[in-house]
Amino acid sequence: MDLLSAPRSELIRIIYEQQDKITALETQIAEIKARLNNQDPKQQNKPPSWVKPNIKNKKKGPRKKREENFGRKLDIPTKQIFHSFNICPDCNGRLGKPAISYTRQTIDIPPSKVEITEHVICKRWCFSCKKRVTPKVNLMDTVSNQQRIGIRLMSIITMLKEACRQPLKTIQSYLEIMHDFHLSQGAIINVLH
Repeated sequence: MDLLSAPRSELIRIIYEQQDKITALETQIAEIKARLNNQDPKQQNKPPSWVKPNIKNKKKGPRKKREENFGRKLDIPTKQIFHSFNICPDCNGRLGKPAISYTRQTIDIPPSKVEITEHVICKRWCFSCKKRVTPKVNLMDTVSNQQRIGIRLMSIITMLKEACRQPLKTIQSYLEIMHDFHLSQGAIINVLH
């Protein structure tokens, strides 16, 4: 989001969110400092929890309660969408500042279009040499020989055919559905050769 061109209401919403996050982080820092100050000097010299003791425990008591939930970690989001009411749905009244109720992550692969790059090689007249000069373009890192199919597309087609054992029609359908690109079966066979 470009903050220079964002509307005022959006900037105010961001400021409120950041104030809430700062307050939460300050309370966490205060709790951690209090925990560190209240530690026993005997516990500070203890070896880490992963070090096995030399003596065996004779009695095992109930399991120690964890301070944190060790569930699945959430991934770092690439995009956030905020859902909030602007006015009360029941009485159409004015609402206060938003606060996060809960979050939910969805994971999906966005549809990607094929990128068709046209390399335009221009010739120009040299006034010193009195001749036309044309650059020699080396595209070996993007295509193989004189083909127009790029190396990444060739590798996807080859992987679908060889590793996934897909027929030509399925490969053709995949390219049309996922990348909105039509490639004839003859072109696919040519890539595989």
